[in-house]
Amino acid sequence: MAQIKEVNPKNEITRLTVDTLKATRRPDAFTIFVNHTRFGHTKWDIQMICGQVTLSTDPNHEVVQELGLIAMSPVHAKAVQKALGESIAAYENEYGVIPEVKDRQEREAGESTADEVRDAGKPKKRRVQVG
Repeated sequence: MAQIKEVNPKNEITRLTVDTLKATRRPDAFTIFVNHTRFGHTKWDIQMICGQVTLSTDPNHEVVQELGLIAMSPVHAKAVQKALGESIAAYENEYGVIPEVKDRQEREAGESTADEVRDAGKPKKRRVQVG
């Protein structure tokens, strides 16, 4: 009788790296811009619902046009979380801190202005007294 050898006895997940993968772009690939993302999950997947906030005639309501849903395995979502964190850290290292987004109640309470949000990632100017 042949002996069965377990390939992955600890059931570990192997991570492929950029060095081991060759990326190609399909001719029908697309790019979308999103400025609104909701998250959900089921027992089997993690979901990102991507959309764009659009102009509304009612100043009390923001309108989000949902563009699509991205569903991925929980294991892949964890890898995406790590890669996104690394990418954000590299961005902030090069361009400055990304400001936190204020929700509607914080904005209405006057806790930040558009200028403060725009300038939040810029280095602060220091005054130096000479002489």
